[in-house]
Amino acid sequence: MFVVLLVNPLALTSSGFWLSFIAVAALLAFAGSFEARVSVKQIETPAGERLKGAARLFVRPQLIVFIALGVPLVFFTQQLSLLAPLINIVAIPVVGFLIVPICFASLLVSFVHERSAMQLFTIADGAIALLIDFMEFLVGLGAVLISGRWRSLTIGMCWLCSSLFYYCCCLREYAEEVSSFH
Repeated sequence: MFVVLLVNPLALTSSGFWLSFIAVAALLAFAGSFEARVSVKQIETPAGERLKGAARLFVRPQLIVFIALGVPLVFFTQQLSLLAPLINIVAIPVVGFLIVPICFASLLVSFVHERSAMQLFTIADGAIALLIDFMEFLVGLGAVLISGRWRSLTIGMCWLCSSLFYYCCCLREYAEEVSSFH
């Protein structure tokens, strides 16, 4: 945070600055509540159970960010898209594991062979285009924006959900601490 402010002091006035730091803070605050633990029981579990566990691993951080950013998003933009967690579940791995590595590889290859670098950039561009088409498809199915007269209800519900989520996580951690003493 301080590095960003040293480079650009006016970033403090940007909503993106606050939204990104709130998202990171929420993920760090709840990081202990969904850390990965592998045991022999998990390895021997059926594929359906492992798939559910993997789904929870991807879905839970998105819900944490969605709940944490609900109130600030309504404050800054006066709207809240309920499709954001679904889109992020797909977009973050595609960008992080496909598009960014291809772009870095293209950058490195550009020093040696420019034509190959351009082909890699074309592949990354195609992946971005597919991702945008997917997002537009979801929006076409019906993006749910909450605005106007529903704003105060939305803020209240986001605050209530985030409070309940935090309370449940604290109770779970407390229960784990109590059970470890016995």
